[in-house]
This record gives sequence, C-alpha cells and structure tokens, in this order.
Amino acid sequence: MCSFPSSIALVANEPANTLDAIEIAANADRGSGQVRSSPITVAYGCTIRIAAVGLHITKKVFANSSSLCLSWELIGCKDLAYWRDNESYKRSMNNSWERFLVLNKIS
Repeated sequence: MCSFPSSIALVANEPANTLDAIEIAANADRGSGQVRSSPITVAYGCTIRIAAVGLHITKKVFANSSSLCLSWELIGCKDLAYWRDNESYKRSMNNSWERFLVLNKIS
C-alpha cells in the first residue's frame, strides 16, 4: 500500500531526528494555519539545523519522504538569517529535507 505524509513536522536545533525530537515537534502547540506557535530560543551568531519529517495521519514517522519536494523560504529575515547550502542540498536542490540556518549577529 502506498501513502503520503498527512503532515510535516519541523525539527529545529536538534543534532538528529530522534523519535523523541520528532514526537515533541509533531505535538507542539499550533496556532492558526497549523503553524507552530511555541517559540524556539536560539542564540544569535550560530547555525541551527532544521529538518522536515513526514508524518502519517496516525503520527507515525515516514522513514523516507525525500521523493517529495519541499520549498524552503525565509520571509522577512533580511540581514538576520540565511540558508547555508550544504553539499547534500546542492546535489538534490529541492528535495532536501534538512537545511542549516545561519543566524547573523545584529547589534
């Protein structure tokens, strides 16, 4: 049987997609439009890992959703942050389910 993810959870600032980290991200409080409403605190001047994880309607994790394309956008972040393109992203361009966000030091 073939199925598609019913939702996508973003795992932010975690070194790996552990089941605990995915469960916390999947169950995070959501506001209107199903956007995560609980903030994540990070320090300026660092790079954080952000990974997207496909979830079944039962909240079970898909082992691999890399055949689905994602569009990663930063809106309203001029001079505050930018995406660091790693080798994996350069090879797969739109299929990368992991990106690294560089937070600039702004005084």
